[in-house]
Amino acid sequence: MGYNIPNWTDTYLGVRMTVQEFLHDHHAQDMLAGLMFTERIGKYRNIVDPVAIWFSGQPAHGNENCDINGTCVPEYIAQTLALRK
Repeated sequence: MGYNIPNWTDTYLGVRMTVQEFLHDHHAQDMLAGLMFTERIGKYRNIVDPVAIWFSGQPAHGNENCDINGTCVPEYIAQTLALRK
């Protein structure tokens, strides 16, 4: 997803960053993730869909997609929401 970094940083942070600049700037990474995730919470009005989208690119309902490590969307949602406690 590195090809998204210049556009995302420009849109959300107001500065266009290269992938290398972004990878070396932990503050920019945190800011971008927080802003994008907050935007999705506002759009979906729940926490489950943004978590699923963050992981798989699709909302949660019926989403059983898994990553290359075998973690699937329902498991990722459960693990992520458990961190809030």
